[in-house]
Amino acid sequence: MHHSAFARSITLSCIGLFLLAGVCQSEDPVFSGPQPGEPLPSLTVKGVLGKNAGKTFDAMELAGDKPVLIFFVHERTRPAFGLMRAIMDYAKSRSEDGLVSAAVFLTSDPTETEKWMTGIQRYFPESVEFGLSPDGIEGPGAYGLNRNVSLTVLTGRNAKVTSNFALIQPSVQADGPKILKAIVDTIGSGEVPDLASLDGTRMDSRSQRTMSNNDDPNMRPLLRDLIQRDASQADVDAAAKKIEDYVKEHPDARKQLGRISTTIVNSDRLPNYGTEAAQKWLKTWAEKFGSSETEQKQPSDSPEKSRQ
Repeated sequence: MHHSAFARSITLSCIGLFLLAGVCQSEDPVFSGPQPGEPLPSLTVKGVLGKNAGKTFDAMELAGDKPVLIFFVHERTRPAFGLMRAIMDYAKSRSEDGLVSAAVFLTSDPTETEKWMTGIQRYFPESVEFGLSPDGIEGPGAYGLNRNVSLTVLTGRNAKVTSNFALIQPSVQADGPKILKAIVDTIGSGEVPDLASLDGTRMDSRSQRTMSNNDDPNMRPLLRDLIQRDASQADVDAAAKKIEDYVKEHPDARKQLGRISTTIVNSDRLPNYGTEAAQKWLKTWAEKFGSSETEQKQPSDSPEKSRQ
């Protein structure tokens, strides 16, 4: 074999081995926390929001034999926040069926994280416990959490795990349906909701493009409250006031509201967004914040800290 042919053969072999190793590595499962069938250990949480705010409590003692949903938030990223917010909204609706839900933030700076949580507490669902782990960024040792993931989501009943989701890159579209099904299966009743009804937005593809990773994660929950189809006039006005108050203090969110409102108003899908009262607010914001001239006059704001 000529030297050049031999070299090409070695190179191709190395490339093949490299690609094979990459495939194998990508198929390796990611583990974080106790697996289905294993016991749920005691879980100490410092409550920040919810009924146990300001208290230190054991989430597993709180759950007892009831169905339980636990979110361990390793990284405070926008995708993680979005998925947690959507799932916890549904969890709130199942609290009457006995579901006990808690989101536990793992952080090396508990003071900063608590300040952040209390600053946006109106965007967290009620009937759900939100708190910090006193064990820092690693979380409770008995849980064996993997700090290389963004979220560890557990469901359980009778103090045993029924499902485990270790998510490196959380996605509402990809991971939401699986987690919702696990919750329904753990409770033992109900139907798995679709994401459209959960989001309350049913945005078309053009609207979805306005929700980039650089957008304020609080705007979507705020708008969702506005466009509920069963909202009363008082509900719509209250939601609109929250939005107006928020965008006064957040210039980037103001521009984002203008983009979203303009996209919806200029489409043929405006009647799909809430009541007539909500649609009037969308038209108002499209006119008020949607022009390029308005955006140019508003100062830029630094993006919210996305990691702990």
